[in-house]
Amino acid sequence: MPTTDLRVAAQREEQHARITVDAGKWAEAADISMMVDLAVAAARYRLGLQSGEALRDLGEALLAEGRDEAVRLAIVDDLAMADVGLVFEQVCAALGQSIPSLDEAIEIVTAALLADIASGAAEPEAGLQRLMNDIVRPYVNAETAAGTHEYVGQSRDLQHLIGAYWSYAELRSRPNELSIDGRFGPDAVPLLDAQAIGFARDWIREHAER
Repeated sequence: MPTTDLRVAAQREEQHARITVDAGKWAEAADISMMVDLAVAAARYRLGLQSGEALRDLGEALLAEGRDEAVRLAIVDDLAMADVGLVFEQVCAALGQSIPSLDEAIEIVTAALLADIASGAAEPEAGLQRLMNDIVRPYVNAETAAGTHEYVGQSRDLQHLIGAYWSYAELRSRPNELSIDGRFGPDAVPLLDAQAIGFARDWIREHAER
């Protein structure tokens, strides 16, 4: 949970500086990510985050990119997951993409969600909301409860991002009490956005080195 003034002093100034310096690099990364990322699609499938319609749309996108192996997925009629899921798995196999383990899928989807925040493809608060819905609540909370970690999300180094998520609600519910750098309520939201972007970029850097 955030502290009273919502500060993360040790990292804040460094993160604010990097946001401007790295803007071009992250924008370039966002352009690259516009292509269909089959690894992320497979990970979302493993986590139960895909619908039959979404998988058919994915097949159409793959086909548009010239991946003819996806034609069966693009034209599938029965969108029941028992059927379209099997076709998706066959397409993945044909394209050399395995369905990841649960642990791998959590990491892959987390990285994709944070990349969207880091690049500006997703607004920080909306991106954190999706992180909470797709990853933290169904998986990470249970990991934290079962482990020896002090903070929620620490099992996957997400504690600062989770703290930022709750800070948005705290700023709105207690606008005259909580501040960031002397700014209160809505005036503090851009600073919290900057912190969230910095946390996302730090996570990606740290995990890319592992």
